[in-house]
Amino acid sequence: MALPQKGQQQLHELTLEFDWKKLIYVPMATEYLSYPVFQQSPVLQKCKVSIIVQGNLEEIQQKPVFLTVHDIGKNHLSFVNFVNSKPMEELKEKSIFLHVCIPGQEPGALEFNGDFPTVDQLGDGLAQVMAHFDLAKCIAMGEGAGADIVSRFAMHHSHLVNGLVLIHCTSTTHGILEHAREILMNLRLDDGEMNQPAWNYLLTHRFGNHNMDEEQKQFIERIKHESLLNKSNLSRYIYSFSHRNDFTHELKDKMANTNTILVTGGKSAHNDNVQHMFDHMNKSKTSLLVAENCVDVLEEAPEYLASALILLCQRDGMFENLELPIGDGGMATTMTCSSSVHEHNQQQHELVGDWRAKSNIGGIFSKCVPMN
Repeated sequence: MALPQKGQQQLHELTLEFDWKKLIYVPMATEYLSYPVFQQSPVLQKCKVSIIVQGNLEEIQQKPVFLTVHDIGKNHLSFVNFVNSKPMEELKEKSIFLHVCIPGQEPGALEFNGDFPTVDQLGDGLAQVMAHFDLAKCIAMGEGAGADIVSRFAMHHSHLVNGLVLIHCTSTTHGILEHAREILMNLRLDDGEMNQPAWNYLLTHRFGNHNMDEEQKQFIERIKHESLLNKSNLSRYIYSFSHRNDFTHELKDKMANTNTILVTGGKSAHNDNVQHMFDHMNKSKTSLLVAENCVDVLEEAPEYLASALILLCQRDGMFENLELPIGDGGMATTMTCSSSVHEHNQQQHELVGDWRAKSNIGGIFSKCVPMN
């Protein structure tokens, strides 16, 4: 994961506290009973969270705000680098980005102490970020585990969300890991470090398997030696994500009125999960974007995401005159805007005409026709 280059937009880091209530069992005085009796008692829990501001903080009330949450095995730099990419140049100058770094995932972070928050608690924590900056609305983006957290935030605090961009998101607890239940059973900390089941979980999350081929070995080496991620803290984030609950049944109700773009790479292991989530959402508000020939959309296809973001904003009346990175003669010629990931796998499409000419799904993307 590359660090921001010299001369790029300056970052400002703030530290906030997320708090949530944890129920504990407290023994009651039972003088006349021969067995113990406990009662539930709420205890306030807290943890520190880093918020990295990209943009002029003094203009946060005047410009659109984007809230981002990163995946397991990454940190805020994945979104910082995306915002610094060429396709995002114009949007970056007109916006403020708040990158949430999950506790303990900062480069060189000390070992996390105490109870690590669940994905639901992290989702509620995003509302606390909004309150800290006195923000009424945002467009929220997340990748993988971060997309799961953003989804929970949107379902519980829909009044704070203008739109969502969810990359490789799944609303279920299974999917690509259904065949590897032993990974979850053995997922734990070994002497404060990631054990092999934890590495296997991370590999399967990214690649769909843990065959330990050369690409996967290089991926692990980068995390171990280049990313400066604290391995113990990484395991805590993985554990929290792996113990999430299914929210598929809540989608049509709690996200019915939220403009949403679901994004997946054409070679991603998450396609079936993304398709499953899309099938259970309000189609008039939800679009599905498949970026051709890539696994990591943030790194490999920033032009797709930048265009999707602009179109999502334009649907809400923002950036109406902003040029799209993808268009006639643009940076890329193939993409899929379809009602099915499987449709993408069967047949490639070519983007034709003006993106705004005819909508395909959710009134956001233009018509796509088969390539000759």
